[in-house]
Amino acid sequence: LETTPHSEFRTAYVSRREMVYAGANDGMLHGFDAATGQEKIAYVPSMVFSNLNKLTDPSYAHRYYVNASPTVGDAYGTFTNVSGVCTTGCWRTVLAGGLGGGGKGIYALDVTDPDGSVTTSGISTALLAFNEDNAAKIALWEYTDSASGDMGYVYGQPTIAKVKTSATESAWAVIFGNGYNSANENAVLYIADAVTGVMLKEIPLVAPGYSATGNSNGLSMPAVVDTNGDFIADRVYAGDLRGNLWRVDLTDN
Repeated sequence: LETTPHSEFRTAYVSRREMVYAGANDGMLHGFDAATGQEKIAYVPSMVFSNLNKLTDPSYAHRYYVNASPTVGDAYGTFTNVSGVCTTGCWRTVLAGGLGGGGKGIYALDVTDPDGSVTTSGISTALLAFNEDNAAKIALWEYTDSASGDMGYVYGQPTIAKVKTSATESAWAVIFGNGYNSANENAVLYIADAVTGVMLKEIPLVAPGYSATGNSNGLSMPAVVDTNGDFIADRVYAGDLRGNLWRVDLTDN
């Protein structure tokens, strides 16, 4: 339950530095000042780190690295990276993105306050400016699902939305399809906790007439819909490589 209204958070941060975030084939997610173009942050997802040395190879052939557009949204929860002021919950701005053809995984960053200048009491007094000292706090989590083999190359943007977790509880989540060319060649919908990256629900979608595994399938970028205006996601729509359009019901407890 959000004990601090989102409107207070937005008011407190209305004057923060405006940013433009973009992935690049130099292996980094870059953040630029929207007014000046000056780079303020660069992040290398661990999934592409082992390939960075190839960029200096004289015989380098083109490779993909951070080849997908991120998404940014506000989420509420107990963010441990600002634990000193977020003991019962607070609002933060989360950036989440895939790697396109660069690797199999999703990453999330806390991009709430690029300058560390907001000190409004009751919202978040933590100063998480973009600098090297704060790197471990800005990098929230990564999810690769390497154990199951269901994660593929995620080209689409994730969605940050609130989902139902019980009859009375809800949580902010990052919702994304597993993409393409996973080891198991399945179509899977992932719903991960936006704060921790812990998987809340992994939903395999088996195309009619095909087996549960190895069916050369994958799930595209989902569209998330709140059908009743309660600010909690009710439906997810996504297409797969078999030409199916899936509707997933998230309203069950």
